[in-house]
Amino acid sequence: DARAILAKARGEYAEAETALRAALEGATRTVDLYPQWPKTETTPPLSEMIKTRETVRARLAAVLSLEGNLAEAEATAREALVNQLKRAGSDSYSAIESLEVLSSVLSDENRQDEAIELARRVVDLRLKIGLAPTDGAVVKARVELATDLVRAGKQRDGMAAFDAVRADLGHDSEGRARFLDANSAYATALLADGKSEQALQIFDRAVARAEATFGKNHPATAMPRGLRAVALARLGRQADALADFQAAVPILIAQPLPPGASNQLRLLRYILGAYMHLLNEIKDTPLRTEVGDVAEEAFRMADHARGQSVQRAVANATARLQIADPNLADLARREQDAGQGAAALESLLIGLVASPESERDPGATERLRRNIEDLRKAQVTLRQEIARRFPAYSSLIDPKPPGFAQLRAALRPGESFVATYSLDDETFVWAIPKDGVAVFASVRVARTELANAVAALRASLDPQASTLADIPPFDVAAAHALYGWLIEPAREGWKGAKSLVIASDWFGEVPAQLLVTRSVAQPAEAPGTPRFSGYRAVPFLVREAAIAQVPSAAALVALRALPAGDPARKSFVGFGDPVFTAAQAEEEKAELAAADPASGQVAARGFGLRESPKTDAMGHADLSMVPRLPDTAEELREVAAALHADPKADLFLGPKANESTVETMRLSDRKVVMFATHGLVPGDLDGLTQPALALSAPEVAGVAGNGLLTMEKILGLKLDADWVVLSACNTGAAEGRGAEAASGLGRAFFYAGARSVLLTNWPVETVSARLLTTGAFRHQTAERGISRAEALRRAEIDLIDGPGAAGPDGKPLFSYAHPLFWAPFTLVGDEG
Repeated sequence: DARAILAKARGEYAEAETALRAALEGATRTVDLYPQWPKTETTPPLSEMIKTRETVRARLAAVLSLEGNLAEAEATAREALVNQLKRAGSDSYSAIESLEVLSSVLSDENRQDEAIELARRVVDLRLKIGLAPTDGAVVKARVELATDLVRAGKQRDGMAAFDAVRADLGHDSEGRARFLDANSAYATALLADGKSEQALQIFDRAVARAEATFGKNHPATAMPRGLRAVALARLGRQADALADFQAAVPILIAQPLPPGASNQLRLLRYILGAYMHLLNEIKDTPLRTEVGDVAEEAFRMADHARGQSVQRAVANATARLQIADPNLADLARREQDAGQGAAALESLLIGLVASPESERDPGATERLRRNIEDLRKAQVTLRQEIARRFPAYSSLIDPKPPGFAQLRAALRPGESFVATYSLDDETFVWAIPKDGVAVFASVRVARTELANAVAALRASLDPQASTLADIPPFDVAAAHALYGWLIEPAREGWKGAKSLVIASDWFGEVPAQLLVTRSVAQPAEAPGTPRFSGYRAVPFLVREAAIAQVPSAAALVALRALPAGDPARKSFVGFGDPVFTAAQAEEEKAELAAADPASGQVAARGFGLRESPKTDAMGHADLSMVPRLPDTAEELREVAAALHADPKADLFLGPKANESTVETMRLSDRKVVMFATHGLVPGDLDGLTQPALALSAPEVAGVAGNGLLTMEKILGLKLDADWVVLSACNTGAAEGRGAEAASGLGRAFFYAGARSVLLTNWPVETVSARLLTTGAFRHQTAERGISRAEALRRAEIDLIDGPGAAGPDGKPLFSYAHPLFWAPFTLVGDEG
C-alpha cells in the first residue's frame, strides 16, 4: 500500500496498480485466515481487517480510473462500497470514501446524473458524521457536487451550490483560494450565469498563479488562459480575446490528452468552440488580418475538437495491448510514464502552491519544478524518437489538423471535403473543393433542433418492425431540414463535385446520402403501386454525389498517405453465419446438406430484418442467447462470386467463423475482408465493455477464446485491406451507440490496416442488404477505376429505382426506395 501511494504520487500508475493488487491479495488472505488466528487482547477485530481490505480496493479503483480503465474502476469501486456497507454501514468514514471514489469514476465516464446523486450522498454523510460545513473534506465534496452539476449542464443548480460554498467560507481567504478562486467549473458557471466580469477575475488569478508556477508556455497555464479568452470574448473585448486564444490554443492542441481525461477534453472543446465563434465574428473585420485565413483557422480547430475522440480511443486501446514490436512498446511506455509522471508532479505542485504560505517548503517547490521540467523534456525526446522511427504510428495516435493546402493535396479530382461543427446554438459548415475557393458558413440552429431531426429520421430507420405495416413513413421534411442546416450552406464549395468526403458528428446515426436536397411533399401511397415506390421521386443527396465519411480531415490525410496495397493480394475473405449453440450448429449442417450446389439462384423472399440480440431487458445475457443469421451465408457466397473468389478457400461459415481462425490466419494478403454477423455494443452481453463482433461459440467451434472479436483484438490484427465490410446490424454503433461516423469497430479496423470500412447503421433487411453489398462489388468489378463510394452509390440507386421485392407469383410486393432498405450502409474512410 505504501509503495502504491508513492508510485501514484510519481504518476507511475501501472506500478501503483501492481502494488495495490498485491496489497489487496494480502488483505484478502488475511481476512480469509482470520478464524485461524490465536486471539489476544491486541488482536484487531475482523471488521477492521475487512475495512482495510476495502480501503485498498477503493484506492485501486481510483488508480484504475487515472489509467483510463473506467469500466474496471467502476466495478472495483462498487465492490468496495458494497462490502463496506455490509460491515460498517453507510455512515462509516471508509464507506464514504468508497462512495466518493465511485462518484468520481462515474463523473469521468460522463455519467453526470449518477455522479451527482452519489456526490449529494457524500456531502450528506460527511455532515451526518459530525463534520462542519466548512471542514475541508466537506467543502471538497460540496465543490465536487457543484462541479458535477455544471458538467451536466445544470448551470443554475451548480451556481447555487458554488454560491453556498462561498457564503459559508465567508472570510476564509485560504479556503476560497483552495476551492473557488481558480476553479474553472465555478468560473464557467459564472459565464453561463452572465457574470462574465466575475469569471474574468477568477481566470486572471488562475493565469497569474499558473504563470508564476509553470511559466507562460506550459499547458497548465494555457488552459486558464484559454478560458480567460472565452470570458474576454463574452465581454466584447475581441482583440484581447484573440490574443489569449492565439497564445493558448497552439499549446493545448500540441499534445494528446491522457487516457480518461474527459473533463479536460470537455474544457478543451469549450475553448475551441468559443474560439471558432470569435473567428466567425471577426471574419469581416480588420482583426481578421491577425489570423490570416479565418476559415482555415476555424476549420483546423473544428478538426482537432472532432478528432479527439479518435485519438483518445486509440490511446486507450493501445495502452491495453501488448504491442508486438518490443522497441515500439518500450518507447511508447516510457513516453507515457514520463507524461503521467509530469502530470502527477504538476498536481502536487498546484496543491503545494495553493497551501498556506506558512506550510510551504521553498526547496520542495523548486525540486518539483526541476523534476517536471526533466520529465517533460524526456517526453518530448521520446515523442521525437517515436515520430522518427515509427511515423505511421505517431500520426495515428496524435493526428494534427491539416490546413487547406494539405487537405487539397490529399483530395482527388472531382472531390470536395465537407465538414460541420456544432455549438449549442450555432453550426459551422465548410466545403473545401480540390480546386476552387473554400466556403465557410455559419447557421443559427440549436443543437437540440438538430438532435430532434436526427431522432425523427431514426424512428423510421430503426423501427423494430416485424412486418411491412410496422415501417413508418420516412420523414422527408426532417431530412430536408438537416440538409439545409448541415450541407446546403456551403453548397458553392461542393456544387458539381462527383464525390463528397464528409466529417460531421451528425452522420453517425443518419447517413448523409439520405438527406433531401429540395423541399418536397411527403410521398403518398398511390393505389395499385408497390408500397414505398413514392420515394423514388424524392431528391436524395445520393442522386448528386458519391459520399464517404471520415472521423476528421486529419484521418483522411493519414489514410491517403498509406502506400497502395500489394497488387498480388487475394481478392476476398469472408466470415459469417456463426453458430452460438450446438443446436444452431446442427441447423447449419442440415441447411448445407439440403442446399443444391448446382443452383446459383436465390429465391426472392418477403420483408425480414436481420434479428438483433435483444438483451437490454434481460438480467443475464451471454453468447448462447444471440440469434443466428443464416441468410448471411448467402450474402457472402454472392460477394465471393462477384469478386471471383474461391468459396472453398475464402469463405468461413458456421463453426469455421470463429475468433481463432480470424486471429491466426494471414489477413494481410486480402483486398476485401468481410464479416457478416452481429455487431455488439457494451452491455449487450454480460461483461462486454467494448464493441465486438459475435463469432462462433468456442465450445461449438472447438477453439479457445470467448467467441467475441472485440475492438482490442481487432487492433491487434494485421490488414492491408481496401475494404473491410461489416454487414449485419449495429456495426456503426458502439461507444455512444452511433455517435460517430467511425466509432468503435470501424475505427479499430482502420488502425489494423483498412483503408475503408463499410458499416451498417441499423438492423438491415436481409435481401436488400445482400443486393447492396453484391451490387457494389459488381459495379466496381465491371468498371475498373470507379471509387468504392461511387460503386456503393450506384448500388443504392439501383435499389431505389429497381423493381423491389416480388412475391412467389412474381408480382411486386414493395419497393426498396424507402431509405430503411437502400441507405443502411455508410462508407467510412478512403473512398478509393
